[in-house]
Amino acid sequence: MCFNSAKNALDALFSESNPDLLLLDVRMPEISGPAFCEKVRSKDDLKNLRIVFFTASGKEDVDEILIKKYNVLGFISKPFDMQDLQVQIEKYLIESGR
Repeated sequence: MCFNSAKNALDALFSESNPDLLLLDVRMPEISGPAFCEKVRSKDDLKNLRIVFFTASGKEDVDEILIKKYNVLGFISKPFDMQDLQVQIEKYLIESGR
């Protein structure tokens, strides 16, 4: 599923959705990716949801801090092409046991 707002995404996650993987941009218009991640992690049934951030930062030290703080699997660097995105998503799903 894809959402055009953080509110719609959170509503879906909190009510009915049980995704295998959540892709979040670090920088989003309504709420930052890390802040969104905090809201997701606040729900007991979503504490172990697999999350991957998109980032254009290229700052590995910042990325490592975010990985540890928010318990995310990793990052997909922007820009990317769709084929690379698919490969990255499959890698994260396989590495995490799905």
